[in-house]
Amino acid sequence: QLPVADRLVYSAHDYSWSQSVGSQHELNQLLDKQWGYLLEEDQPYTAPVWISEWGDWHDGRNFASGWWPWFEAYLRARDLEWAYWRGDGTESRGTSRT
Repeated sequence: QLPVADRLVYSAHDYSWSQSVGSQHELNQLLDKQWGYLLEEDQPYTAPVWISEWGDWHDGRNFASGWWPWFEAYLRARDLEWAYWRGDGTESRGTSRT
């Protein structure tokens, strides 16, 4: 029981290299099982989820896998909020500093 009701937000982290899925449907099922179930309305565990950390390879080596388009579709379908930042201060290919 929280001391102040309705003041809980979960933060999820997700990465393309931490899962092996082969389709949008498989990714949806995996994310629903890991943390997406928290969005189910009118449950004792229902709470907002903010995607505070996520990632795919910035050089495009894994883009053909479909993870990013599938992940983005999952976020949009569930109206999830997320953030993006580059921790090392480089552009996607590391050719310049920001």
